[in-house]
Amino acid sequence: MLACELKDEETVMRFLTRLAEAMDSEESYAVLAAYCQYAVPRKNSMDEDDENADGVFRYLVTAICPVGKAESTLVYDTFDDEILRQESKNAIISKAPSDGFLFPAFTDRAADVHHVMYYTKTPNQPNANLVEGFLGCETEASIDFEQDSMKQVMQEILGDDLTYETVTAVNEKLNQIVAKNKTDEAPTEVTGHVLHRMLEDAGVPEEKLARTEEVFQECVGTTLKPERLVQPKTVIRTPEIVVNVKNDAKDKVHLETIHGRHCMVIDLDEAIIEVNGYALKVPGVAEPAALLSDEA
Repeated sequence: MLACELKDEETVMRFLTRLAEAMDSEESYAVLAAYCQYAVPRKNSMDEDDENADGVFRYLVTAICPVGKAESTLVYDTFDDEILRQESKNAIISKAPSDGFLFPAFTDRAADVHHVMYYTKTPNQPNANLVEGFLGCETEASIDFEQDSMKQVMQEILGDDLTYETVTAVNEKLNQIVAKNKTDEAPTEVTGHVLHRMLEDAGVPEEKLARTEEVFQECVGTTLKPERLVQPKTVIRTPEIVVNVKNDAKDKVHLETIHGRHCMVIDLDEAIIEVNGYALKVPGVAEPAALLSDEA
């Protein structure tokens, strides 16, 4: 397909036939395919684009779009002075494709024939027939699935003993693994054993960790990629309030019970905070200049 640039009818028909067999769908769909070229800008010594092209990236992009019938409409018949229902026989191609792919992938500013970029409208349910049967690739769990699996394991192991400190400590350990994996020839993935060690380092009692590997195997069944689990910031959410905390400031947040009420306490280093863009002085907190004048 790529070699013929979609110009050879016989090759295109073989492509569509194989695609239809792999899709194995009872619903109607349209296949939109395009052959494209991209002149890759050459980089100069300052890592800036110059006027000369550094080769041409040739690729094929394909979208698989569901097809449905147009809804009937009401029309006014001026001759008979009445409103009639008019059925449309035209098919409507969905604006959003259900699946699609781009081949070859674009890696390191060049064509990568060993990879294909795949799109699906339902990340948690990729079209296995298309991915495996047509593209010849192995399906991979989505990021949402991996994160949900990790949450399920943590809840199953710790239950009500899962704390703010444990969650943030595990996220910090994941950050460390991701950073280390960038230089390691054999990257570390999250297994039941690795999670056991992370929870142990986070201060979880050993009696709570006895079933870690068993629960991990039941809920996950394989390994998880740390770069898909790590969170760039800590997000605390209630039905009415959302607080975003940078990971390097996670220790400034405390969950406590004060006078019988569950509270979130945030350490403030400054006497001035910003609310909706307005600089506000924290009530009862003296600014550093005022403290110095009082000491003098």
